[in-house]
Amino acid sequence: MTILIVAATAFEVAPIRKLLNETNASNDIYFLISGVGAVPTCFHLSQYLLKNPVDLVINAGIAGAFDTNLYPIGTVVEVERDRFADLGAEFADGHFEDVFEMGLENPNKFYQDGWLINRRCGDKLQQVSSLTLNKVTGQLDAANILKEKYEAALETMEGAAVAFTCLQLNIPFHQIRAVSNKIEDRNKENWNIPLAIKTLNNHLKEIIFQK
Repeated sequence: MTILIVAATAFEVAPIRKLLNETNASNDIYFLISGVGAVPTCFHLSQYLLKNPVDLVINAGIAGAFDTNLYPIGTVVEVERDRFADLGAEFADGHFEDVFEMGLENPNKFYQDGWLINRRCGDKLQQVSSLTLNKVTGQLDAANILKEKYEAALETMEGAAVAFTCLQLNIPFHQIRAVSNKIEDRNKENWNIPLAIKTLNNHLKEIIFQK
């Protein structure tokens, strides 16, 4: 099985990459560092997949959680549905409408009620909903608005881009995320990126070596 592991940054998947190189187990497992954000991820992943056939894409990375009581820092989950959550218009009274609510995009043409659904999730991890934005939410009020509007567990900057690309090309994929922080008033002292990377890569190891 040919697997492509897609990550926004190299450091998020550095441990599994090192392990594969040290154990000479990297045959048919490839890495794509897509860059941060939905646009570079869509472009670089599309370019890669159109030139290189793969059996499975694994989007791996860290994420913020809206509720760390439900998803403590270090928790690893699989995203079952994702959406572009900042594509739309902000109005004078402060409320936000996405492109589906504005009637600019059909919510069921490439989506299901605006969501990108992965119907090929694995069965080892809890499945959650996630939002993809072009920024890290750093205000509690903004986080609460997103949480209430979409009822999602996580926030990332690339997940929906991977889902959109793979669904369009009919390529099986998993989005595996480890929680690194709570989405609140931004304070990186409360984050634990090393723990999230450790738990993420431990699970990637389980996935890869059981294939």
